[in-house]
Amino acid sequence: MKLSGTRNQCRACNEYFSSNESFDMHRIGEHGKDRRCATPEEMLAKKMVKSQRGFWLRRERKKETYENYTV
Repeated sequence: MKLSGTRNQCRACNEYFSSNESFDMHRIGEHGKDRRCATPEEMLAKKMVKSQRGFWLRRERKKETYENYTV
């Protein structure tokens, strides 16, 4: 999968993210103590969504916005 701009992949869980913000949102727990990746179920509970191309987004995009935006 091609990564450019702020798209990234977590080396711990191998999931893909559309932005640094969505990546940060999937990390939970305290640094140096119990920091870990959220499970897909936990990300869905945070209202994150996975695009058709496999990238996690912070929230679902409005249809009119999404038609002009490819992730």
